[in-house]
Amino acid sequence: MTDRNVPVTKGAANDRELTRLMAGLPGMVYRASAQSPFAFEIVGGGYERILGRSLDELTTKPDIRSTIMYPDDVARYRAAAENAVKCGDTFQIEYSVIYPDTTERVVWEQGGPVRAPDGSCFIEGSIIDIEGPVHARQVQDATYRISQVAASAESLQELYGRIHHIIAELMPSENLYFALRDPKTGFITYPYYIDECDVMPPDPQMAETGLTAYILRTGTPLLMSEFHEAEPVKSGSITPTGTVPISWLGVPLQLKGSTIGVMAVQVYHGSYRYTEQDRNILSFVADQVAVSIDRWRSRDALATSEERFRIAAQSTSDIVYEWDIAEDRTTYYGDLDGEFARAIGGFPSKGSQWDSYIHPDDLPVLHQAIQQHLKVHTPLRVAYRMRCTDGTWHTIVESSQAVLDKDGQVVKWIGTTADVTDRVVAENSLRDSEARMRALFATMNDIIIVLDKDSRYIEIAPTRGDLLYRPREELLGRTVRELFDSDLADRFLENIHKALANQSTVDMDYSLTIGQSHLWFEVRISPLTDERVLLVAHDATARHDAQEAVRVETSKAETYFNMSGVIIEVLDTDLHLVRLNQTGYDFFGYAPDEIVGKDWLDIRLPERERDRAKVFLRGELAGQPIPEHINGPVITRSGEERIISWHDSLLRDAEGRITGLISSGVDVTHTVHLEHELQRMDKLESLGVLAGGIAHDFNNMLTGIIGNINLARIEDDAAHSRELLEEAEREVLQARGLTQQLLTFAKGGAPVRSVHDLAHILQETVSFALRGSDVSASFDLPADLWWASIDKGQLSQVFSNIVINADEAMPAGGTISVVARNITVDDGAYPDLAPGDYVRIDLSDTGVGIAETDLRKIFDPFFSTKRRGSGLGLATSYAIVHKHDGTIGVVSTPGAGTTFSILLPAVPAGPSLRSPETAPRFSGHGHVLVMDDEPTVRQVAVAMLKKLGYEAEAVPDGASALRADAEARTAGRPFSVILMDLTIPGGMGGQEAAALFRENRTPAQLIASSGYATDSVMAHYRDYHFDGVLAKPYSFVELTSVLASLATQRSS
Repeated sequence: MTDRNVPVTKGAANDRELTRLMAGLPGMVYRASAQSPFAFEIVGGGYERILGRSLDELTTKPDIRSTIMYPDDVARYRAAAENAVKCGDTFQIEYSVIYPDTTERVVWEQGGPVRAPDGSCFIEGSIIDIEGPVHARQVQDATYRISQVAASAESLQELYGRIHHIIAELMPSENLYFALRDPKTGFITYPYYIDECDVMPPDPQMAETGLTAYILRTGTPLLMSEFHEAEPVKSGSITPTGTVPISWLGVPLQLKGSTIGVMAVQVYHGSYRYTEQDRNILSFVADQVAVSIDRWRSRDALATSEERFRIAAQSTSDIVYEWDIAEDRTTYYGDLDGEFARAIGGFPSKGSQWDSYIHPDDLPVLHQAIQQHLKVHTPLRVAYRMRCTDGTWHTIVESSQAVLDKDGQVVKWIGTTADVTDRVVAENSLRDSEARMRALFATMNDIIIVLDKDSRYIEIAPTRGDLLYRPREELLGRTVRELFDSDLADRFLENIHKALANQSTVDMDYSLTIGQSHLWFEVRISPLTDERVLLVAHDATARHDAQEAVRVETSKAETYFNMSGVIIEVLDTDLHLVRLNQTGYDFFGYAPDEIVGKDWLDIRLPERERDRAKVFLRGELAGQPIPEHINGPVITRSGEERIISWHDSLLRDAEGRITGLISSGVDVTHTVHLEHELQRMDKLESLGVLAGGIAHDFNNMLTGIIGNINLARIEDDAAHSRELLEEAEREVLQARGLTQQLLTFAKGGAPVRSVHDLAHILQETVSFALRGSDVSASFDLPADLWWASIDKGQLSQVFSNIVINADEAMPAGGTISVVARNITVDDGAYPDLAPGDYVRIDLSDTGVGIAETDLRKIFDPFFSTKRRGSGLGLATSYAIVHKHDGTIGVVSTPGAGTTFSILLPAVPAGPSLRSPETAPRFSGHGHVLVMDDEPTVRQVAVAMLKKLGYEAEAVPDGASALRADAEARTAGRPFSVILMDLTIPGGMGGQEAAALFRENRTPAQLIASSGYATDSVMAHYRDYHFDGVLAKPYSFVELTSVLASLATQRSS
């Protein structure tokens, strides 16, 4: 400031008054240093309002400009001021001032250098606030650019994005969205949504309680500079959704006074807060945005409408015609090759010919319509029938107009014809359908009602009146509170409000006494427009009663399930226990929490049975045939082993998928033991019958053996003596075969199965049973007869029982016919058999036969027609055959004979057996131990082993064998093979010793030997830790074969 510009004042009062007057100026004046950083020296006027700083701050801080200005603006200012000082010229500059609260305003500064009389230089100038004009210019520019964008954008999304870019130049708007009210659904949609925190826009229904919905309802802008302190948020009138911003601003998008949407910006961090000026700017811009969006939406709607009209024009089946009356020529347009044109055989070229196509009954109607048209000049529209080439008639609607010349004469007819035959048929069908619907409404078990939000009856469909609580006229206009008790009325209102609030269907049920009946209803409440709901109440009384009956029956079934006298268990497909009835819990001794959900088979089965049972049950679950019943051992919690007869059934879901097994079980331990005892008694009886013939043959063999040995002793010729001993050996082998048949016949219990040639067993067993009899046997056994998996001893017992009975039925002699065939059984052919391949065996005699009254009881235990018979033979045979999954039957004609038929499941043929007379070429080596209680057996076995090349020694029992094995291993000469007798009276047998040998990890291979050739250990020797078996008595050839086989196993 120079002396010319500052008035001379007298006294401090005058100075204060000058300062007050200058503070009211629209701008400020200053004197500043002419050198960078151009520090203020004197300031006056409205500096606090313009720069937001006090006099002290401005005049005591030399670098104050770097605080109130952006770095780029400081650099520009320094360059302009330095150039002005240098050139002695004035400078002007526009820049933004940063206020302490981080807001900013645009100012205009003008100044220039002034030189004092003493030669010093300083800058004098003024600064004014031009924020208003700048923002006005920016808003004006933004509005213009938005209108330009609306004209050039190729899509609505591009329009939204470019508007966002323009708004970002006016205020912070990294987070911006547009929300529009869908005119069809009423939902709020978000066609453009950019948000750094909430990537997805709000749910259309949830948004109804938020800020956007508030602006849509009120149609007024909403500014919340400090979001948390805003009154609508604090009062709870607005429920924000999503991440809460620190400052929020939204304005309505309005067209012709109607709010169509919202534009909103928000910030989540930083110090910027939206201001009233931001609200004014955004509101001003919003008007242009709304116009642009509406213009684009109208453009889209127009394009859609044009596309629809184009498709309709292309797909129409109407025919447009123009008939020139003077020339009697008709021109046609449209679908000239369509169904209508083909149906009538093409259109006539002359309009005068048209009448010949029309049904005679319709011509008067057409002519009358034409006369009326010419009289009043209104468009003609008439329907008539046209003849088709196939003799049928199509219904046509013609819309046409006469073209008159200046004299009022008709020169042309222009119109369209449309084939509406299908529509007429459809309308007739619709009328029929409406009639059917009315009849259906009259009979349906539904009440259809429209209610308002207060539950007032608005409409009631004409359904069955007897289901209404009161007559229809008494219900209309009344609310549920006026009709029902408070509890039911509250439930109705609650569900009506829920359906309207969520805009979704709500289900409920209720019961009412109507007349003399108590009815149950299932209700669906669906929202309609205008805060109304559609209520459909279905009469579900029958279903309710049925469900109640099912509940009662289910309760009964549950009672039967738990009170049943049999064990009932349910397994899932993983064989885990799902349910067990009370009988089962009592039988096994477990509590539910101990076994439900567990691997039940591992708990209730002996370890030896678990793998086999799991394979069997998984086969049933996979669809394999399920036997009628199957017996198996179980173990109770106390450790007691019992035998249960199980009957299994598959469980399936509604789609037929297998979900598990349900099994019922009966404790048959006593019955099984009784059957075993019956078999034993039957064997004793059968053995008594056979004893005579067996003794005769055995004595003959002994005579041959003794005679040949005696002759060999006194014979001098060594060669002849050798022949006599070989003959004695042959007789011994025959005697061994006889004893093995006796052992096989005597065996009982559960079948110990292996694959056998049934033809060989039949020939052997039948011949054996007829020894010493004058009855002969004839065999018809095909060479390709299938084999079977059987217990040879038990099936031999069955065949022997039948043959013995046949022998006794033919006291004067005769022939037993044995016939076997391969057959395939279809499903259902035999009630007791699963479908598959079987061997059928028929054993027929020509004896006295069986009376018809006795035939029905032939397989009953203790039933016999013999004077001294026990009645156990055929009962035992029946049980054995069924244990083999087969069946047995009998037909008989008194005086003509009897035929027993047996069917057994077939398996592929087994390997051919090596002839016992052929010894393999084999030479042994190693150390072998023989354990047997008979000295003779020990002596002969050791001699045979040494003959084969082994070192051999023998011990009398299992304990001695264990000690010998330990000593041999300690000495470095372990046994390679140990041959053990299974039965040692009064000592440790081979079965017990084998388990101990395996515990001791002996390297030796173990062979089981027994005079009981059908012992179950012999049949399943590997389950008892043995590597091979050798039945007594055995020959040198058989011993050699077993040792050779073990040597092959060891080498492989």
